[in-house]
Amino acid sequence: MATAVVLDKDAVLALIADMFVGAVINGSGQLVLTKQDTTTITVGYVQDHSQLIHLSADDHPQYALADGTRGDFATVAQGTLADDARPNTQAAISFNGDGSTAWVERTTIVNDGTASSGWVNREEFYYDNTVGGGAPKLTSFKNEFGEYRGVPAKHNTVPWRLFERNASSDTAHDASVPMLEIMDDRGTRTSLWSLVNVGNGYYQNQVKDVPFNYVLVLAAAASVPSNTPNDTLIVRLP
Repeated sequence: MATAVVLDKDAVLALIADMFVGAVINGSGQLVLTKQDTTTITVGYVQDHSQLIHLSADDHPQYALADGTRGDFATVAQGTLADDARPNTQAAISFNGDGSTAWVERTTIVNDGTASSGWVNREEFYYDNTVGGGAPKLTSFKNEFGEYRGVPAKHNTVPWRLFERNASSDTAHDASVPMLEIMDDRGTRTSLWSLVNVGNGYYQNQVKDVPFNYVLVLAAAASVPSNTPNDTLIVRLP
């Protein structure tokens, strides 16, 4: 029966020292050992990651998994990266040229049971005034629920502005289509309020398709413009 002998570290080093008189790394990164008789032994090495064994073994449960099945894919030490990796954020992107997919990009926010006060904004835009100095200003963003929010970048700017296309600038545009519209829901799509271009540079507010009269504010001595629509309420400043 063979007898197993367990060698400690010093014994192993001594054995190697007796067997080999030299060790160098060659140009290919291989270990070349020189024996007592001057012959050499070249020790190979793993040249490709796929040559490693047990690649699929999940034997480090202290680490998060990239597929999200265990832990957040970021650590607390990573700061905002850990927040951005919260489980209540899921995203899916599809690019389909044949129109069979109703959306091109979609982000689904899933309630993971944590307080929404700790959730992060989903998308943010900043104005960084490097000339004027100061910290970058948040100008528009989608909040923790994906809702639109906006604030001015500077004291004289507008956070949200829509530009109308009319027949003079775009002959293919239907001027009767509201520039801005609020509806009750996506099912019935009843217009609750809209801003409609009625020509001559005027827009009409409509609530449930009931038009409001125009209100024109003029200085005390100013004349009424010739293209003022009928039934316009004229307010003169003192």
